[in-house]
Amino acid sequence: MASVYKGISAAECERLYEAAKLPVHIRAHCRAVGELSAHMAESLNQKGYCLNVELCRDGGYLHDICRLSGHHEKAAGVFLREHGYPQLAEVAERHRGFDEEEPQTVCKEWVIVCLADKLVQEDQRVTLEERYRKALEMETVKERIVRDIRILKKLLEEYEVITGERF
Repeated sequence: MASVYKGISAAECERLYEAAKLPVHIRAHCRAVGELSAHMAESLNQKGYCLNVELCRDGGYLHDICRLSGHHEKAAGVFLREHGYPQLAEVAERHRGFDEEEPQTVCKEWVIVCLADKLVQEDQRVTLEERYRKALEMETVKERIVRDIRILKKLLEEYEVITGERF
């Protein structure tokens, strides 16, 4: 069953960007992630799944709302809860990766936003290899990045098999 979350307006999203003093280039990234997340949720729903498209879209729009803060995903959770959006807070808190939980399916809103985020660099669609090219050169995070790529590829493959779309 899809969650009850009903979505926010474009004006409210802009108000939140302003309140967080989010730079223009990060806003563009968030919008691209939001649009891709909504597309992915809609595609899965067309195949019989029941995902909340608005939660995916808005979760993508706001996932990096506190990108300039340390531990930006946690900061985003606090920010969004303070502004009355607990469901969006949960998505933002989980979008970074899989430190706490390896998802068993792509068919969860937070997983879709996480995957869409990794398929968008700045505001352009990219492959996972392109997205992680520089990070793989950093020895301090390489092990985690390799693990995340493995998980993301599994999720992307599931998405592609279900929807017939190729990324």
